Order: sequence, then structure tokens, then C-alpha cells
Amino acid sequence: MLKQGLEVVQSPRCTSVTRRAAGLPMLILCVVSAEEASNARPLLAHSIQTLLETAQTPLPDNWDQTLDLPQVCAVHTLQALVRGSTLGGAVFQFAPAVTILSLTLLSSPCWAMRNAALQLYSSLCSRMLGQRPSSEECGPTQHGMSPSTFFFHYPTLQPFLLGKLRGAAQDLQGPPDEAKLHLQPSLYPILTLLAQLQPGVQDATEMLSDFLPPLLQLSASPIYNVRIMASKALVAMTPPSEYMNILIKLMAQLPGPQERRYHNRLHGQLLLIKAVLERVLCTRSDPSADLSEVVSRVDASLWLVTEAQCCPLVKAVYVSVADLLRRFCSETYLSKLSDMLMRDLQTPQRGLQVGLSSFHRRAIHFLCADVKQACQLWNNFASSSPDLRLSLFAWLADGRGSQQTSLKEAIERVLQSHLKEAVLSHSVEYRRTYLRALVAVMAEGHRPRSVPLAECLDLLLGILEDQGTGPEFLSQALYAASLLLSQWSHSSLKMSMLQHWCSILECHRSPEAPEVLRQACAEALCVAGVPLMSHSLREHSALPALVIRLISTGLYLLQDQSQQVRMKAACFTSMLHHKRRGERKSSVHLMQVNQALPFLLDLLLEEYWDTPGTLEVLLCHLPQPDLRSVLREASETGCSGLYEQDEANVFAEPPAMCAHVLPYLLQMAEKSSESSALAQSLGVWAQQSASQVLNNLAVCKEIQPARTLTPAWLALLVDPHFHSALCGLFTRAVFLLRLLKTSEVVGHVCDPSSLHTTLQEVLSQLSQNGVHFPSALTAVLSGELAL
Repeated sequence: MLKQGLEVVQSPRCTSVTRRAAGLPMLILCVVSAEEASNARPLLAHSIQTLLETAQTPLPDNWDQTLDLPQVCAVHTLQALVRGSTLGGAVFQFAPAVTILSLTLLSSPCWAMRNAALQLYSSLCSRMLGQRPSSEECGPTQHGMSPSTFFFHYPTLQPFLLGKLRGAAQDLQGPPDEAKLHLQPSLYPILTLLAQLQPGVQDATEMLSDFLPPLLQLSASPIYNVRIMASKALVAMTPPSEYMNILIKLMAQLPGPQERRYHNRLHGQLLLIKAVLERVLCTRSDPSADLSEVVSRVDASLWLVTEAQCCPLVKAVYVSVADLLRRFCSETYLSKLSDMLMRDLQTPQRGLQVGLSSFHRRAIHFLCADVKQACQLWNNFASSSPDLRLSLFAWLADGRGSQQTSLKEAIERVLQSHLKEAVLSHSVEYRRTYLRALVAVMAEGHRPRSVPLAECLDLLLGILEDQGTGPEFLSQALYAASLLLSQWSHSSLKMSMLQHWCSILECHRSPEAPEVLRQACAEALCVAGVPLMSHSLREHSALPALVIRLISTGLYLLQDQSQQVRMKAACFTSMLHHKRRGERKSSVHLMQVNQALPFLLDLLLEEYWDTPGTLEVLLCHLPQPDLRSVLREASETGCSGLYEQDEANVFAEPPAMCAHVLPYLLQMAEKSSESSALAQSLGVWAQQSASQVLNNLAVCKEIQPARTLTPAWLALLVDPHFHSALCGLFTRAVFLLRLLKTSEVVGHVCDPSSLHTTLQEVLSQLSQNGVHFPSALTAVLSGELAL
């Protein structure tokens, strides 16, 4: 079997109909996983050796990128073997050879080959290094693998990786005034791999010392991301005992104001200093004594933020280094640096400068650590450049706003006076950042006192009706509008505005809407829905109709295919449950989704059973019972729709929802005698739905018996649309039967006995044909028909 599978992988293709080699990798993975783990796994060794040879085969001169290439299929199969959890650590012995292959194939002229090689390399790194529990730079080192341990397990990788780094560093040598943009596709992946290693305390300096020269040279690369990753890799490859030595050495190499300098090299050198300094501050409890020389060097390099040094990227990294050393620096130095930064921010800029925005953000982060300077910046907001305004909003959006009253007043004044300008700005980034800043201020439990709520809400709700501004911005606008709504005085609430907001939620809760908007709807329910549904607003005459619409939105979101959306909707339900019980606890226990859904249905029936619209809310969650169209579509397509589009919400289970809703419909039928309005609405529904229910039951009777099974019927048995339509039909039919038994509610739209008999016959016939309903729904149907 393995030989035949590998032959299929190696055979050329005349068409291209597969994705990642389709099922071939899974077939080979299953075969090699079946051999005993106690032996030498000859099938696995043979498979990987064959796949390596196939992947290394040179591409033919006339290769066609529109066809599936055997070399590409071999790489995808290797990826399946690497990711296969059933093989355990058996693939580790082949990791060096597969790693070298993937890095080599990144230089292939074939895009499909490069894509497959990158996926294989990513899977390899995850298996060799494991998943880190945290993305923090200075996280616990015990969760990672040290360089010495890594090269002990994979010794052949050390000379290969070192050779690649030396080759890339050699390409940078030459006259320093010549641009060097010779790209090596494997360089960045190698640096990424090294950067994920965690320095070990016992790492031998002589073992890793060969890596330091090429990494230092690569820090001067003209490619920005290479400089960034080279600095991270240098820290990972440097033993902790050598941090201070290399830091002092790097500081000593900073040029003076009169020396010739090259921006790429200077920027990379500062990045190295910043990376090593961050690790020193994370690993040493009291580094003040060791950092005295470093602080003096930083003080002497203050010219790097003056006009003598014109590169904004260099200025930005220098300010980051100074920010890290703030608590060790003198007040004189900090005052000089602050004055220079303030003067630079207030100086009009000439033309477009690369990295200027990054420098502004770093400068504002540094200055706003001091309340007096932060107030000065916010008070001068109106005269600031657009780029500087954006940086201030970004600082505020990151949650770094001061809690002091003077700064809060200045920020509130800016948010109020620039509300309309920011929301209507042509810059999407400016609008988005402003809304993030506004949300950051309100999320702290208060709203800016000077923000006009009516005007702000009108603007935001108007924007939310415009679908051309992008889902990310719309989600932020929805969250900001909900926060404003939740902090508005209950006595001044306008029902028209609440209904407008509710309609927007109903629009964006749809499965066809982008996930970020559906997530924003769930967050809006948590922020504003819970206060609106609290006890303090029940005296509002129009509120019940609004509440049942919010409950319906919650029910839709609890069935969303995104787990994050469902969890946030469950959080809304948990908060509502916590609020209704009047508990005064600091935390709310999160309710599971399968508990949240019946809770909302219970709330709907307990308090709003006689509210107009409750019946429609229950019925709208049932699938439509149009069996004729379902059968016609099934007969036309059969099993030919191999690549048909998935439903917008593949998580929703209409049959399960029928089982949830039917008991509540039956309870409403029992309560009809207590409310004339409810009795009237139930009667209208029965009159309008009886003919549809009876017609669909007649269609069920026409279905062929089990002895004449055909391919079309077999296809129908696995068709989810058919099962959903049946569940929707029988839910409505049983509800109609219960209403017919209550003569004072419904007139004689049909004979109850005849309907009862028809339901029993159809259920029996479907059962004989292999059609089964969810157990919960079957129990309710059987119980109702047995009455």
C-alpha cells in the first residue's frame, strides 16, 4: 500500500484538481502510523527518504505552474508526516534533513514549491521548539529550548545555519556607500528560528560565539525586518553571562556627532542595544550598578535626537533605549531629552520622511509619562499636525491615559471638540484610532463629561448604516455607540435611538456579516444590552418590545459558527443572569453556551410571553418547512455538488433549535387563555399556517418506502436541508395541533383528529425510511402525540 501511494505522489499530473496534495498525505500518514512503535519504523524511514529524493528532483525545463508537480506533492506529504501526532517523536530523527530541504526550496522558482516549503518549515519549527505559552519577550526561559540543547539534538543544523548566516553577512561586505539588497529567501526564516530559542544559563560561550559575528553584521542590513530579527536572534544566541559585556561593547561603538555614519548600521546597532537591554532588565533584579557605564554612554549620545542626526527611525530607537533607562538617568538628562523631543514635535515637518510616525509615537510615549508634559501636548492638540494628532490618539487608545484630573479634563476637551472632525475624516486610520481612544476613555467606567451624547450617537449610528467603511471600523463604531448608550441617563433615553441601535444589531448579527461585526454585536449586548434589560427600565412602556428583539439577537449569536462570538454572547447571558439575581460580586461566572440558550428562552417566556412579537421571535428560529423545493433541488443536484459552497453558518443546528423552541411554543398555547392579545395572535398564526403545514405533510406521504431505496433517496437522507425542513415542519405541526385542542383560541381551520392521525402516519413512514429526528425533539413529539 505504501509503495503504491508513493508512486502516485511521484507520478506527473496532467491536471490540477487538488489542494495540498488532497488525500495522499493522509493515506501515507495512516499507513506509516500503523507500524509498531517499538521497532525501527522502516516504513517511516523509507517514506521520508523517498519523499526527500522526490522533492529534491530538479524541475523540468517546461514545468507548468498550473499543474500539480510531484515535487510539491512530496513536500506537502512531508508536512503531513511532521504534523502527525500519531508518530510522536519518531520524526525528530529526520528533522535536520527536512529542515535543510525546506530552507533550500524557499529559493525555488516555482511559487507552489515555495509555498509548500514555507508551510513545511513552519510545522517543523512548531514540532522542534514546541508552542510557547506566552509571547512576552522576557517570559520564563524554562518554557523554551536553549541553543546548546537545540544543537545537541540536531547537530547537523549548526554548520548549515551558520553557513547560511555567514553567506548572507558576506553579501553585505563591500563599500559601505553601496546599496545591498541581495535577497536570500532562507535568511528571515533562519533568524526567526534562532530568535525563538531561549538563552540557557549553562550555554557555552565558545559554542555559540561563531554565530555572533554574522548576526552583528546582519544588523546593518538594508532590509528593515532583517535588522529587527537579527537583534532578537543575537539576544537568543548570547549567554546571559555575556549580556553586559556585549552591551558595553555595542554602546562603545556608537558614533560621535562628527563621525561618519550610515543609517542602516546605526539603526541596527541601536536595535541590538535595545534588545539586549530589555533582556538585562528582565533577568536581573538590581541592574543599577552594572548599568552606570551604559547610562553614561546614552547620555553622551544625546545628539542622536538632534538635527545633526536626521533619520526618524534612529531617533525612535534611541528614545526607546532612553525610556528603558529612565529610572537610572539623571533629571538633567531627562529634561534635556524632553525639551528636544517637545521642540521636534512642534517643528513643522518638511515633506514625507520614512519612519516619522514611528518616531512621533515613541516620543509621545516618552513625554506622556510626565503629567505636565502630557498636559502640554493635549492642550496644544488643535495646533498639532495630523500625524501628531494620530500619535496622541494612538497613545490614548493603548490605555496609557493618566488618571490625574488635569490630564483627564484636557483629553475630554479634545475628544469633544474633535468628535465630528474625527468621525467624518477621510483618513480611515484617523477615524479608527479616534474611536479606539474614545472607547479607551469610556471603558474605564466614566464618559467624557463634555461629549455631546446625542450628536455623537447620531453620527455613529449614521456611520453604521454605511456599509462602505469597512468591517473593522464599523465594529469599533458599534462598540463606541454602545458604550455611549450604556452611560446615558435612563431618564433621557430616546426610544427612537434605541430602536435604531437595535436594528443595527439585527443587521450585523447575520451569519453573512463579517465575524468582527458579529463579535461587535455580542460585545454591544454585554455593554448596553444588560443595562437596558435591567429592572430599572421596566417602567418604560416601549421597552418590552425592544427587550425581546435583544433576546432574539442573543439567540442568534449563541448559534454563531465563531466560538469567540458564542462565548461573548454567553457572557452577555451570564451578566444578565447576574444582574437579575441582584448579586453584588466583583466577577461573573461565565455560563456555558448550552445553558445560555435555554436561559434566554426561559426569560422570554417568563416575562414577555404576552408581549407582541414574542411568538415571532420563537418562530423565526425555526427552519422553513418548504419540502417541495428541498426535494426538487435534491433531485436536480443529487450528489454532484462536490464543491458547493458551505452555508454561512455551519455551526447552527436547526433540528436542535427545534427541540429547544417547541416546548416554549406549547407553553404559549397553554397561556393563551390568560391573554386575549396572545390568543388573537395565535389564532392569526394558525389561520395563516395551517394550509402550509397540511401541504407539506402531504408531500411527506408521497416519499417512497424503504424497499425502493435509490441513489437519489440515499442522497436525500444525508441532506441537512431535508432534515431541517422536516424538523421545522413537525415543530409547527405539533404546535398547531396543540392550538386546535384549545377551541377558544383557534377556530376550525382543520380537523384535530385528522391532523393527529396524519402526523402519526408520516412519522412512522419516515422512521421506516431511515429518517430520524434528534432525541430531544423525538421525545416531545412522541409525548404530544400520545396525549
